[in-house]
Amino acid sequence: MFLRKVESKRKSGYTHTTVQLVESYRNEEGKSRTRILYHFGPLDKFLQADADKLVDSVLKMKGEVFLDHLEKFGSAKNFGDLFTIFRILKELKFFQEIEKIKESETRIEFDLVGHINALISNRINDPSSKLKLLSWLELVYLPELKSSGINYNNLLRSMDFLIKHKKRLEDRLAESVLSIFDLSLRMCFYDMTSSYFETNNLSDSDIRCYGYSRDNRSDRVQVTIGVVMTEEGIPIAHYVFPGNTADVSTL
Repeated sequence: MFLRKVESKRKSGYTHTTVQLVESYRNEEGKSRTRILYHFGPLDKFLQADADKLVDSVLKMKGEVFLDHLEKFGSAKNFGDLFTIFRILKELKFFQEIEKIKESETRIEFDLVGHINALISNRINDPSSKLKLLSWLELVYLPELKSSGINYNNLLRSMDFLIKHKKRLEDRLAESVLSIFDLSLRMCFYDMTSSYFETNNLSDSDIRCYGYSRDNRSDRVQVTIGVVMTEEGIPIAHYVFPGNTADVSTL
């Protein structure tokens, strides 16, 4: 289908232009022909008309309905990359291990897996504070999660859970990664890095402190991080140390 302008000259010299909706077809002899599906009328009125109404007129002629009249669609929520993250974590049996540990932690009554999935997905997709994460949830769709059930205090409790059971969860992930990708531990590498913080709010027991900065930010407190990797460079364990820890002392 296409639009066609039809011009006709009047005796007064004025050119009258109309608009038609036309489609091409082949007749019984196989020759290409056109037929008029709809007359939109004068060109000037066509240009001033509401596009939705014009489309609606054509659809009514064909016995169809303009869907926009039935339902208004808003902007789509981000889903694809978050679904990929979710599937990878399930494949690694990460959520399954969390559920096993949770069974022995009778005090946990909220959706622990949902909160941890939100924390991980946010960190990969759009790193932000825990408070901003709540706003981020309104823009995305996380599989098997009701965003209304996520709250700030439970996000903090989820982080406490991860720290408390770090070794067991990390071991579970390492086992799954080594098995799925058929990796071995015949050779491993260990490297150190650091991460600095934009804060001056520190306690006496805080491991954030001044030290050698790999980010050239000696004016900021930091923590140092040791990472164990397979020979392919896949991380399988990590350790967090005070920011003033010397590399050699962590071995």
